Amino acid sequence: MKKSLSAILSLAMAFSMFSSVALGAEAAKDSSSFSDLKDLDEATRAKFDALISAGIFDGVSEGVFGLNDKMNRAQFAKVAALIFKLDVDTSLTTSSFSDVKADDPANGYALPYIEALKAAGLTDGYAPGQYNPAGEVTKQELAAFLLRGLGLDAQAKATPGVSDHTVSDWAKGYVALAIERQILTSGPDGTFGGTSAATRDLLVLASYAAQEQFKNLNKPEKASIASAKAIGVQKVEVKLDRDVDTEKATLKLSRGSADVPVTVEWAEDKQSAVLTLTDSKVRAGEYTVTLGGLDAAAVDKTVAKFTAEDEQLKSIDFLTTSDTIAYSSSVVIKLAAKNQYGENASFSGGSYTVYTSLATYKKISRQDDGILALTLDTKSNGDAQQGVSVIPVTVVNNDQHITVSKNFKLGTQPILQKLELGEATYSNKEAKAITGKGDYATFDLNLYDQYGSNIAYDSPDFKENEVNVIWNDYVGQNKSGGTIVDKDIEDNGSNVPRLKISLNDNIDKSGDYTFTVTSQAATATGKVSIKSAKVATKVEIGDSNDVIAAGDYDVYIPIIAYDEQGNQLSVDDLTDDTNRERIKFNISGVENSGNVKIEETGAHKGSIRLKNINGTSKGSVTVTAYIATANAQSTATKTYTISDVRTPDRIREVTPVAKAIIPNAYSSFKYVIQDQYGKQMDYNLGTDKNKNVGTTVNYSVYVALEAPAGENFFYITKDDDSQSNQDGTKPENVLVDATKSFVFSNKDEWANNSFKQLNEGLRIWAKPGAEGKQATLKIQIVKNEDGKDVVLTTTTKQIQGTKVNEDLTYSLNSLGDIYNTKDSKLAESVTNDVYKANVGDPSKSPLKKRINLTVTNAAGDKVAIPDDFIKNVTSSNPNSAVVGKNAAGKWYVLGYKTGTSTITVNYTNLKGESKTVSATVTTKNDPVSIESVVANNKKVKVAASASGNVKVVDEFTANPKGGLGDFEIVDNYGVKVDGLNLINYKNIYGVIFTAQNISLVNSNITDANANKVEISEDGTVTFGSNVAQFDLVLTAPSGKSASTEVQIDRSGS
Repeated sequence: MKKSLSAILSLAMAFSMFSSVALGAEAAKDSSSFSDLKDLDEATRAKFDALISAGIFDGVSEGVFGLNDKMNRAQFAKVAALIFKLDVDTSLTTSSFSDVKADDPANGYALPYIEALKAAGLTDGYAPGQYNPAGEVTKQELAAFLLRGLGLDAQAKATPGVSDHTVSDWAKGYVALAIERQILTSGPDGTFGGTSAATRDLLVLASYAAQEQFKNLNKPEKASIASAKAIGVQKVEVKLDRDVDTEKATLKLSRGSADVPVTVEWAEDKQSAVLTLTDSKVRAGEYTVTLGGLDAAAVDKTVAKFTAEDEQLKSIDFLTTSDTIAYSSSVVIKLAAKNQYGENASFSGGSYTVYTSLATYKKISRQDDGILALTLDTKSNGDAQQGVSVIPVTVVNNDQHITVSKNFKLGTQPILQKLELGEATYSNKEAKAITGKGDYATFDLNLYDQYGSNIAYDSPDFKENEVNVIWNDYVGQNKSGGTIVDKDIEDNGSNVPRLKISLNDNIDKSGDYTFTVTSQAATATGKVSIKSAKVATKVEIGDSNDVIAAGDYDVYIPIIAYDEQGNQLSVDDLTDDTNRERIKFNISGVENSGNVKIEETGAHKGSIRLKNINGTSKGSVTVTAYIATANAQSTATKTYTISDVRTPDRIREVTPVAKAIIPNAYSSFKYVIQDQYGKQMDYNLGTDKNKNVGTTVNYSVYVALEAPAGENFFYITKDDDSQSNQDGTKPENVLVDATKSFVFSNKDEWANNSFKQLNEGLRIWAKPGAEGKQATLKIQIVKNEDGKDVVLTTTTKQIQGTKVNEDLTYSLNSLGDIYNTKDSKLAESVTNDVYKANVGDPSKSPLKKRINLTVTNAAGDKVAIPDDFIKNVTSSNPNSAVVGKNAAGKWYVLGYKTGTSTITVNYTNLKGESKTVSATVTTKNDPVSIESVVANNKKVKVAASASGNVKVVDEFTANPKGGLGDFEIVDNYGVKVDGLNLINYKNIYGVIFTAQNISLVNSNITDANANKVEISEDGTVTFGSNVAQFDLVLTAPSGKSASTEVQIDRSGS
């Protein structure tokens, strides 16, 4: 124990040199709080920030850190006692050391801390009976302290010492080991300067290095969350008790049962992180942080809770120091409103009220940097006199009762005295640079008049045409030979001019470019960073996740490209017009060898598509990708051996069929046919005996229902809402029942009997009278060779109609939260009066949620129930949630106004008993946003005659009835919107349909009408006579998208 305490003391004494006023630091301080730390490089700044923010270091005076100042042993004691949480008796006035006195004006404060160290066995003093509180620590003593603290005393003594005359003999081994472990370094002249006093800058860096090594030596085996707290209105700090693998570790923030979207930024030490809320603020309540992503054996405490408060305004201050204001029709005064975190408060300008006289209040707004900009007209009031009048200004936040007032003397007309550029703000916030065409950087133009106020953007004293930008570095030219940099002057939203710099073309030159802004006689210099032009200079052919088989209709090969910095291009960058034209291909062994470009949309965006592979097995396909420009040359080639033609090999269950079905109900199920390579087969090619495409060997998939003789109580249809028939009458397009099977075998994937149609799913129905009846669903892959059928594999499932009086378990599906449709006024965005009325109808609204039961039998198997199984539903609070049912008998709930409601469902069980079950639903105000966008059909084929007669979607999922795509979106309330609702209510969700990547029948035809695809307001699609195919793309406001490839069948035209 003695050895351990001595080690702690040594490290503690080193740490105790960290503060000139021990632990006087404020929690919110970092290196930016001190003027003499502003020039630190990024890596050094991070180390200073870590120790300052932890309260280990503070400045020697307000705003001054004191890099070259020294520290004494009294300060060691206080910091050591506080860091290691020793019991400190602050009432002590007598020390066991003769040189420690309570009445010592410089170091007496440290007496109880020094005694705490001794009581804990951490120190025996500097000399017998003495502590030497005012003594300094030399660099060689610092080396010894830190190494002893790390438990390396014996190793230091055994280490061959440095050959350095500035180091005492006893310390040579300590210094050598400290240098070896990169805790300390020698000076520029090669000597260590061992007997010289250690200064604060050295103490910070050495202590940081020792602290990191100490953590590694003493870290727990398993990681736990040590603490979590809000440190900003959108920031939460999480600290762990040891470092973790941040490539794997995840941190999730939740409030109650709802997840809070955040971005996570890990610190360099890999044991702390800041979570930034992406679309909300920290609010009053309990939050939970959960650590995940790591092996269970590597973690201990993975959950931490903390209580947060709503943002509170603490102060408002004028930033304009002058007590005079210019005589102008528009002048801007700036203020800082601070919250409890020391940040610029996030409250909008509308939260503040401005009172003034002899001037006209125009507006107050919050800038992007959080500063408040107040615009006044001091000129229009006829009673105001220059040089005489006093203009009082009071700014009040009525909600939190914070006020600031100042009287300004009215000066003369503004004269531009100084120009300052604000910090660069990049549209690409992650890169903090302009990374190509479309990106931009903005700088506030702070044009200060003679009184220090801003000349406003709308002021007649601001002359936009007098603002000039002179580039000090050559940036380049665009394709037209003009300047590649555009300059615009705009309002920053707070009546302050803002300079916007953007690229009008992509470039392949990176760097930091300086420029000078001039306005009248004032000048300012700025710098803009162009990190990457997103232009491909190197190309590679990626690895396909599938083989290329004989006769394949479509094969997709991923393409990879890099810019001049060696950064891999994103898929979006790869598929922009510049790079699609820049990267070219030579291909052999496929039908479309001369017309290949990178796919710009859809599931295979960023890949090239090879059509109709040669039908001969063991042949080859060669792909060459190349870039050949003045500044870049790159070539990549891959040759693929053509594998055997695909044949059906297995049946994979995707969605299981319900084992029990109530009569008049159906169960949707899905089985997918996979080939010998493990991929889904949508079409079926025959083979010859050499595994080439041929007709000698053929394959089929049989679907059948087997039932006892004379029984026929179940049937199968496509999984398509157009098949619904609630009275149980047999639909005319039944595929399978006990009297007939169905064979899927067509090589045309668009045919009704192709594997594709089977893969999209089927439904099995129970007829009236099916109580207690049974059937067996059988799916078989059959091979026919030389006229003989051989069954390759079989899947069977037992189906049963529920029994009369069967005892089942009924539970109400979770409803979650729903959206407030009344106060949100969402319906106002819908232009059609009928659809507008439907928004508030619980049976028709796109925002409705299905009310349904989950029913299971005694074995725990799910039981399929009819759509109209629920008899009645009530809401305890119709002002909050309303309920209703549609013509098919399905019940829904719709949020009306914020609040909670109990939804009670009445149903009749199979015993004829009337039962009820209830659940609570909460109506919220959180704005509707789209969580996912899905295209269930990746490809469709439509007749050329359908142009102008087909819509982007319809209410059915089959391919295609009255629409091209089977799209769906899911919002943040878990509501799925699909079919015609995506057209009728597109303004609610902000989704748009577009036609992209249009391919032509004849590239030589230039008629615009023949080559275009148009989508009307009501979703009707019209395509020209020369269009061969296109991608139908559904895009959400967030940029999330999904696409369906539409092929035009012109065989009948």
